[in-house]
Amino acid sequence: MNPRLQVALAAVLFSTGGGRARVCRDHPAVPVQANKTTTAANAIFLQSTSPVFILFLAPLLLKEPVRRADIAQLGVTAVGMALFFVGTERHFATAPNPLLGNALAAGCAVSWSFTLIGYRWLASHGISPATAAVSGNFTAALIALAAGLPFEAGRAADWIAVSYLGLIQLALPYAFLAYAIPRLRALEVSLFLLVEPVLNPIWAWLVHGETPSGWALVGGALILGTTVLRALSRPAASPPAAAPAESGR
Repeated sequence: MNPRLQVALAAVLFSTGGGRARVCRDHPAVPVQANKTTTAANAIFLQSTSPVFILFLAPLLLKEPVRRADIAQLGVTAVGMALFFVGTERHFATAPNPLLGNALAAGCAVSWSFTLIGYRWLASHGISPATAAVSGNFTAALIALAAGLPFEAGRAADWIAVSYLGLIQLALPYAFLAYAIPRLRALEVSLFLLVEPVLNPIWAWLVHGETPSGWALVGGALILGTTVLRALSRPAASPPAAAPAESGR
C-alpha cells in the first residue's frame, strides 16, 4: 500500500477517538487538560501546527533542508495559530477555559513534532518505530491504570468501546505509521496526518455539540489550507528516511 495513503488512513482512525486533542500520544496529562478546557476544534487545529516545528527540527536533527516554500508556510501557519487567541471565544460545558486549553494544545504540537522526528531517527538506524510506539503507549497505559483504580464492572458496550479505541483507533494506525515513516520524510508524515484535524471537529460537533468559533474556523482554514497545498506541491518521490543517517556514516 502507498505509504502516504497509510498515513492518511492512520489519521482517519486517530480522529475517530478524538485525535490528538483528546489523547496526545507522548504526554497524556497535557491533552486531557486541553480537552477539558477548550473545544476539540481548537485543540486539534492547534496541535496540527506540528509541521511548523518540524521545519525547524528536521534540518538540525535529520539534516533535511528548508526551502522558501517552507518559510512561507511557517508564516501563514503562525498567523492562523494566532487567530485562536484573539476575539471572543464562546464557552461550552466541555470547554470552560479556551485560552488555557489552546496553550496546552500548542505545547502538545511541539512534543508530537519531537515524536515524529524521533520515530524517523530510529528508522534511519534500523530500528522500527513500532518499538517506540509500543513502549510509549505501554507506559501511558500503566499511568492510566494507576489513575483508574479501583475498577468497576463495565457494560458490554463499554468493553466494545474500549476494544475499538485500543485496537482500531490506536493500534492499527500505529501499524500504518510504523510502515510509512521509514519511507517518507518527517514533514510529509506530519502533513498527511492533517486529515485528522479536518475530521475531528465533525465528530465533536455530532457528539458534544461543539460549534467552532469564527476565528477558529478562519485559523484552521489557514493552517490546513497551506499545509495541504504544500503537501500537494511536493515532488512525488521523497528520499528514504534512512538517507540522513547513512550519509553521515
